[in-house]
Amino acid sequence: MTDPSEPQLAPLPVPRKRPRFPLGRACALSSLPGVAAVGVVLWMAFHHHAHFRIPLIRGLEDWIYWPLAGLFWFVVASGIPLLASFVLWVASHLTPQP
Repeated sequence: MTDPSEPQLAPLPVPRKRPRFPLGRACALSSLPGVAAVGVVLWMAFHHHAHFRIPLIRGLEDWIYWPLAGLFWFVVASGIPLLASFVLWVASHLTPQP
């Protein structure tokens, strides 16, 4: 047993690990503007047609522009935030952890 009059040493502080950049959460948040832009553009394209239906006059040729327009606006609205989040994730893995 130790003598109560002896000074006791305090435990050494353990440095906390710095949290890594959450890539999954950042990608999910970065893709929300793209999903919203796709929804608005496709809604506008659907309501632009006079009969409120997707025209199928020539078959697949009329359908192919809808996903292409959606993909284009998703890349425009979410491309830069997704690229920035990937760069931050890579930078967080390059810096040494304490």
